[in-house]
Amino acid sequence: MKKYIHISKNNIVREIINEFDDNFPGVGIEKRYNVDLLNKCRIIEDTENIPVIGYIYDEENNTYNQPIAIIPNPNIAIETARQEIYMQLEELDNTITRQVEQLYSDLDMIPEFTLMADAITQKIALRAQLLELGGE
Repeated sequence: MKKYIHISKNNIVREIINEFDDNFPGVGIEKRYNVDLLNKCRIIEDTENIPVIGYIYDEENNTYNQPIAIIPNPNIAIETARQEIYMQLEELDNTITRQVEQLYSDLDMIPEFTLMADAITQKIALRAQLLELGGE
């Protein structure tokens, strides 16, 4: 049986779709999924190394790799790490504020919304790191 691997623009495995699904007996994948989505998928046999959602596809080597976790440098003092995170948070706050102001001025700017969402996601990750370091 084949598997369709949906890979994002950033080469991240987003979804693994079985060619056949027991929940839809006799219904092929072409009827369950949009053709545009299927055209963006890599098709592999289920005997191949099946990736995990979130893995990164290396097109050059045709492999799937586990994402690299960002681990704080243990040589940096906790206070220094906190200060760096606070500075990054301030920059992200400024970026988000500018992007929100821009969105209000032109609601048709979807790419700006995407950038803002990326900045918010980064901010959440930094807040989590700060909490791990004992910050607020």
